[in-house]
Order: sequence, then C-alpha cells, then structure tokens
Amino acid sequence: GQCILFISGKSMVMNVSRSIIDAARELFGQDAEVMCLHITASKKTLAERLRRRGRETDEQIEKRLERASNYNGSVRGNHVIEIRNEGSIEEGVDMVVGALKGDMQYALWLVPKKGETFHTEARFQIEKIAQEKSSHPFEPHVTIGNLFRASQLEAISIAKVAAEAIEAPVRISPTGMSAEAGTRFRAFVLEASPT
Repeated sequence: GQCILFISGKSMVMNVSRSIIDAARELFGQDAEVMCLHITASKKTLAERLRRRGRETDEQIEKRLERASNYNGSVRGNHVIEIRNEGSIEEGVDMVVGALKGDMQYALWLVPKKGETFHTEARFQIEKIAQEKSSHPFEPHVTIGNLFRASQLEAISIAKVAAEAIEAPVRISPTGMSAEAGTRFRAFVLEASPT
C-alpha cells in the first residue's frame, strides 16, 4: 500500500508494506493525517495484466494472484482510500491523483439492515445480475442527495451529519464501494434500522 502523510499542509507519499501502515499511523498520528492508498484490481484484471507482461509463467501468476487475494480486505478503516483500478493506465492515474489531492467524488447510500428479508432478497438479485453482466455487486440502496466532491475525512464528516439527521446508525468505513474507472465515486453507507 501507499502511505500518505499530510504534515503542515504538505503531502508525503511512501511506498510501504501493509504491515507498516498501523505503525506509521501510531508514530505520526499526533502530528499528521496518515492515509493509506490501497490500489487493487479484480483477480480477472490482474491475471490479464500479468499475462500481457509475459514475465511470469502461468503457475507464478496463479501464486501471485493467491497472495493478492489473501491481502484482499486486510487494509480497512477510515484511513484507507481504496482504488479499484479496472480501467486504463490513464484512468488509474487520474484516480490516484484525485485521491492524493483529496478530491474524490462520494455518494451517501441508505441501505436496509443486513439480515432483513428485503436486504437478503435484493442482494441476491443484485449479485445474480452482476454475475450475468460480469460486473461488481453492490449493496441494495437508495442514494441520498447528489454526488459530492471532498477529501475522505470531509466525506466522513458529511456522512456522520447525514446519519444524525435521519437518525440512522452509520457504517463510516467507505470500503463498500471503490473508486472504479467509469464509476468514479465512493459510497458511505447509512444503515436503516426499523424503529
């Protein structure tokens, strides 16, 4: 992952092991905003890219994909900006630059409580359609308001205010949706509970 430090209005980007991120947050957290830029892609996209490079055998590629899937989801939290780069190099660069500048597009989603019949059935149908269309499934939801541009920390604050306004519990971690080429937004999920 990439570790991003914001100190006195300046940014510093470090390429570090995932195991170092928590230590960096602990070491610099008092004086800096430490964010993790986690760039990933689907297994299918990674395999295609590795095969096109032609530097590894099929067996080496499979081992590498297995290692990558073991890390999938290992970096989580409000300090993580995940970029799922399924598009071109140019689209990936645009997303990374937007993340580094703190200029990404966000949405607020209101979702039914997990485990309720509606959520379970809607999720099943969405996964079925996503598989048919070779795309990524997403949470059943209603989008609240318009898309907005902000830094991740500003978007977290907006999500908290929205959750309080509708008296909904909120999962602030934005890992439910990645900034993907063509999609270009991240979603904060406000989970609705019956009253």
